[in-house]
Order: sequence, then C-alpha cells, then structure tokens
Amino acid sequence: MFPTQIEELLLKQGALAPHYQIVLTKEGPLDVLTLNVEPCPETAPDTATIDAAKKTLAHDIKSLIGVTAIIHVMPVNGIGRSVGKARRVVDKRKG
Repeated sequence: MFPTQIEELLLKQGALAPHYQIVLTKEGPLDVLTLNVEPCPETAPDTATIDAAKKTLAHDIKSLIGVTAIIHVMPVNGIGRSVGKARRVVDKRKG
C-alpha cells in the first residue's frame, strides 16, 4: 500500500478535504490502519454527508487496496500542516 493510493481515493470524496494522515498501530498480532481526514469547510456542518463520504472511503480502500481502514474525521484544520514534504504516515507500531 502506498499513501498515494489512499490519496487518490480520498480525492474522489467531494465532502472531504485533501488533507490526511495515516496512523499505523498494532493490536495484538494485527496491524491497524487509521486514516485521519478532514471535512471540506463547506460540508463540515453536514454530518450526514460526512458520514456517507467516510463509509464510501472505507469501502473503496477495502475493495481497491485490500486493507481495512478506520476512518476518523477530524475537525477542519485538525491535521497539522507542514512546510515542505508532508508527513503522511505515522508508524506507532513497536519493533
């Protein structure tokens, strides 16, 4: 899996902003992928639209990439911005 694959699917969701962060953790023997995303400012108050986009994105990631992702919708501007290359993947797994 490449972050650009996730980004490509995210960009298809008009209700979600193109800002994202992939967080990898471990639960027992399994790796867990959490995808932090932001709503577009104009759709932020519309929870039904955000929920639909979140479900569609999780389905697309599973169908096209083969990975189950937990989608966590952050507030608008809730994902840190950096100057230069963005840090898209945070690996919290040990060892």
